Amino acid sequence: MCCEPETINHLFFSCDITALFWNELADMLNVESLHCYEHVASWWIGNNKYAVVNMVSSAFLWTIWKFKNDLHFGLVLWSGLQVIWHRLWRLLKRWKILCPKKLLGNAVGYASTK
Repeated sequence: MCCEPETINHLFFSCDITALFWNELADMLNVESLHCYEHVASWWIGNNKYAVVNMVSSAFLWTIWKFKNDLHFGLVLWSGLQVIWHRLWRLLKRWKILCPKKLLGNAVGYASTK
């Protein structure tokens, strides 16, 4: 996605592209920006209150991992942020069964605008 040296932190958090996504996701979910692994992990540990945040952040990490591998192995070309958003929403549609319906309202509504 960019030409910076690849580290786990860079791939998932500090890359300009992923940082932009984390900021947009934080706005969408009405939480602080999720800018490092420790911050994301703090939502996951024993906190059912943030089930949607947990599901979306997990799906986003998986989406970035899969997309970066597809780029590396030449299965896709970088064509913009919309490709990643599309992949994320497709994955979330499959994963929504993992989250109680009463918690999905805003996230599903926002997803339809992307």
